[in-house]
Amino acid sequence: MLATSTADKPLTFIVLFLAEALAWAGVPAIGAAAIGAAGALAKEGIIQPWALVVVGTLGAEAGGLCGWWLGRRVAHARVEGSGRTAVHRRQMLAKGEEVFERWDRMIVFFVPSWVSGALGMPLGRFAAWNLLAALLWTIGAGLGAYGLLEAASGGTFVRSILPILLAAAAAGGIVLLLRRRRGARGDQPADAVCELSAPRPAETAPSAARVRTPR
Repeated sequence: MLATSTADKPLTFIVLFLAEALAWAGVPAIGAAAIGAAGALAKEGIIQPWALVVVGTLGAEAGGLCGWWLGRRVAHARVEGSGRTAVHRRQMLAKGEEVFERWDRMIVFFVPSWVSGALGMPLGRFAAWNLLAALLWTIGAGLGAYGLLEAASGGTFVRSILPILLAAAAAGGIVLLLRRRRGARGDQPADAVCELSAPRPAETAPSAARVRTPR
């Protein structure tokens, strides 16, 4: 339905850009739906696959920067306050601090962008690594969806197998980067993700020293 309702090229690109921006700013699921719909439109010849990658990447970068800025606001507020929201925010920052100490800039691949801002990752470093993560994700998901749809309809090598290979290479690039960081630190990526997404009851708030406030 999303694909057929955005068959006009300008509207397609606007929807894709905004959906990826919202997803990388912290809204779940919408980015995957939009990139899949864009892959279907590319298969129909309505948009070009390279345009899907460019627009999706730019949207993800813009959304990531917005999320980083929101994270800075959280840090400047020193996570003060009471209630469920404030407690959850402190828990997330505590877990994010642990993950950041292990994975440094690689956290852009598997945590919300606002966590990077809240933990004080420099803007230049975040922008560069977030752009790389956005590009690899868009190639992997967008070209992957496009190639699979083409393959299902009997598309040529260039229109089916090649996009799938590029998508696999992008996914492999993400895995390689994480494995290299894991090898350097001796950490397990699954542990890092679990610690961020499932806070332990004993840790309800980080100490003031553990939460970095960006300068």
